[in-house]
Amino acid sequence: MEQCLEPGVVTPEDLVAYATGQADSRTATHIEACASCAAEAAHYAATDRVLRSRLFRVDCPAAQTLGELALDLLDPQDALIVRSHLSLCPHCAAELASLSEALRDDPRQDLVRKPSRLERIVALLRPPPGLSAAPAGVRGAAESAARTYEAAGIAISLAVEAERSGRTRRWRLLGLVVDEIDDRVSSGDKLRLLRGGEVLSEIRLDEWGNATFVGLDGGEYVLELTLPDRVIAVEGVEVGTGQD
Repeated sequence: MEQCLEPGVVTPEDLVAYATGQADSRTATHIEACASCAAEAAHYAATDRVLRSRLFRVDCPAAQTLGELALDLLDPQDALIVRSHLSLCPHCAAELASLSEALRDDPRQDLVRKPSRLERIVALLRPPPGLSAAPAGVRGAAESAARTYEAAGIAISLAVEAERSGRTRRWRLLGLVVDEIDDRVSSGDKLRLLRGGEVLSEIRLDEWGNATFVGLDGGEYVLELTLPDRVIAVEGVEVGTGQD
């Protein structure tokens, strides 16, 4: 086996860089003049071609999944994951474009059952309970400061607290979700906070049904609880208005 003309001048990493077309001019000049290093670089290049052929698009979603996305059949969470992949993968993006174009004038597309929109229910404010019937309050807030809204047997209690740190006044919104009928609400369900139609934050409920939004400016917000079959909205949530 031939020996390197200048041992130590190039490293294995340099050889890999040359094999994949990323070597600098100094490394390339040496390898092209050295039969030993050229043979080793050729071996790395062959290995790289084998790996690329076997691993090409290994992380890409299945063609069926792309088809379901084109037909708008994926649930919102799965669709978000696939679209995040599409933003980084030109191969899948091109495949989806081809599928969408092929389906554009297909009359059978109208026969595909599309998932219905989630029913949106606006929760109503409950009147304050009597002292003898006061429910457990929102974690970290006085019972008198909490307001409770109800829709379809699901109670959402909210309380606002001032954040004392920092020069700029900020607020914290504490939420507690209680299912008063059955187990339709569970840890991991999402509360979204919106302002002016824009989603500002999305938090999953903990095992006790609590969620906390921090660093809020004063103003009016909308809170949405997303369940598998419906969205329960609390509108007109006032933060920092007459609260100290």
